[in-house]
Amino acid sequence: AESLQRIVASLSQADARLAISILDGLTGGLPNDFSIDSNQSLDAAFVKTFQDVDAPVKVKLLRLAIRSGTDALESEATKIVDSIVSVLADEGASPAERLSAAQDLIGFQPNNATAVEEVLDAISPQTSPDFAVSLLDAVKRSESVEGGEVLVDVLTRFAPSVKSSAIEVVLSKPAWAKVLLSAVEAKKFDLDELSLEQKQALRAFPDKELRAQAEKLLALGGGLPDADREKVLQSLMKVTRVTGDVDSGRAVFKKVCANCHQHGDLGKKVGPNLTGMAVHPKAELLTHIIDPSRNVEGNYRMYNVLTLDGTVVGGMLAGESKTSITIIDAQAKEISVPREDIGQLVASRKSVMPEGFEKQISEKELADLLEFLTDKGSYLPLPLGDVATAVSTQGLFHTGDRGPDRLVFSDWEPKVFKGIPFFLTNPDVQSTRNIVLLYGPNGSLPPKMPKSVTLPVGTSAKAIHLLSGVGGWNHPFDSNQTVSMIVRLNYVDGQTEDHELKNGVHFADYIRRVDVPGSEFAFSLGDQQIRYLSVIPKRDASIETIELVKGPDNSAPIVMAVTIEPSRSSKH
Repeated sequence: AESLQRIVASLSQADARLAISILDGLTGGLPNDFSIDSNQSLDAAFVKTFQDVDAPVKVKLLRLAIRSGTDALESEATKIVDSIVSVLADEGASPAERLSAAQDLIGFQPNNATAVEEVLDAISPQTSPDFAVSLLDAVKRSESVEGGEVLVDVLTRFAPSVKSSAIEVVLSKPAWAKVLLSAVEAKKFDLDELSLEQKQALRAFPDKELRAQAEKLLALGGGLPDADREKVLQSLMKVTRVTGDVDSGRAVFKKVCANCHQHGDLGKKVGPNLTGMAVHPKAELLTHIIDPSRNVEGNYRMYNVLTLDGTVVGGMLAGESKTSITIIDAQAKEISVPREDIGQLVASRKSVMPEGFEKQISEKELADLLEFLTDKGSYLPLPLGDVATAVSTQGLFHTGDRGPDRLVFSDWEPKVFKGIPFFLTNPDVQSTRNIVLLYGPNGSLPPKMPKSVTLPVGTSAKAIHLLSGVGGWNHPFDSNQTVSMIVRLNYVDGQTEDHELKNGVHFADYIRRVDVPGSEFAFSLGDQQIRYLSVIPKRDASIETIELVKGPDNSAPIVMAVTIEPSRSSKH
């Protein structure tokens, strides 16, 4: 109380913007179960500051008072709420002002369904979808059980894009989700309006009773995908023998896949990156699409969090710290949940990608999508995410993450060198392995690295292009023309072919620009460099895998990206 009193008392002398930032930070940062034993001095500080500050600060101060559990400003609440509702309803006010008013209104009256109704009334057919979604996010903070009834009642008046976001808000709270299911039972709402991801969220709800009710209603409405995934897979295997249309398949990808997957410069990164999937046969890709939970990796499992205030957050577990976890939802939005707010954390055996993809598109669209994903085109980037061994934004050769022994692009978007596209793996600051660093005897990290990695290919190649040609302890540190790395081609027919890349010829030191005749300077990464070189296969035959093998010298070679240039015989 004493600390809060000092902060509140100081605000009357502060710049209004600073005061608002302080109050927003306090209100947002206090634990959900926070309450304070108020006293006359604290109450007096609230009243005195309230009298001295301008209206925008008054609003934030009242919100903090309510959040703290003191009723010192209770007599002012009605006047303030009226002024907030006035701003919220004013279409001449800026979107930022109206959104702030919506957040304040819900913050003042978290248990009042009328506050939810006022915010929803601000969404009209003329409201931009982005602003409508922001207002719905404000509604999500309400703790009113009756607020769910208000929201479900107005779903039918929203346009499809806004309705989908409104349903997400309904499904964020068990009490509200029960209202939605009751509306379904009363035939006031059709479960077919839920997306595949939303249906999966209902089926994975932490509340067992609600989960069972959802399963029953989905089954009655035919909304559940066939549980026998193998049967569905075999019934659709015929589309793998159809030649689809690449351009139509690209459109299908944008429509149903791009919200969660990347392919080249398309889409968002939630699920696995699908760039380079052309190395896999159509039947294998179809298996993953139709039965996504068959071999799901741990980091792509569905997680559901029930917070102490009754909010449900579902999606992929993207990160953890000592104080919070980060969930990425189906809209690729990152949601940070403080550990102290977690009531339940449930890991599903199911993939974050829902079953029932086949219900979203026709068989022709599925054939077109597979054609797009397996189209080799002029170049075929091979994603390194599954074989990467090190994080290039961390120290690679010595202890510490702030030294020069890092390779950091200003952005991790696709790069083009000499007309050849290269797709980089984003290290997500410092959390994801994004390069291949091979074994070396020196330093702290290289001795722990593997002596080889293997990349699947599945096509013949005119050339294999590499963003590489650099390493630790390479030329001019050591100018002997020793073998730094071997690119070993393993052909489908069992034959192998080695291409030796030598120090001082193909490889140079990473630390600054140093030119060698067998590779070209490609990109400057601060003071550091990454180079380009290519390997030309001796045979026009299908390559099953490429091995990147450490040579016998003392260097620690690096590969940042690999792109295949398919031979004419392998293209569609």
